[in-house]
Amino acid sequence: ARRRGLEGRVEIELVLEPSGRVRDVAVVLSSSYTLLDDAAVEAVKSIPPEPLPVQAKRQTLRVRLPVVFQLQ
Repeated sequence: ARRRGLEGRVEIELVLEPSGRVRDVAVVLSSSYTLLDDAAVEAVKSIPPEPLPVQAKRQTLRVRLPVVFQLQ
C-alpha cells in the first residue's frame, strides 16, 4: 500500500466480548481499496484481548472503529 501511495479510511464493525476478545470483524465502509480494507480487518483481528474494566457492565459490545491509512 505504501509503495502504491494508497491512503484511505475504513470503518470496521466488531464485537467485543467482556473478556476483551475481538470477534465478528467486518468492513462497514470501504476505503475503495481492497488492500486497505483487508489490512484494517487484519489489524483489528490482531489486537490482543484487553478485558473490560472491573467496574464496567459485563456485556458484549458492538463497536464501530475508523481505521485511517495516511502516508507521512
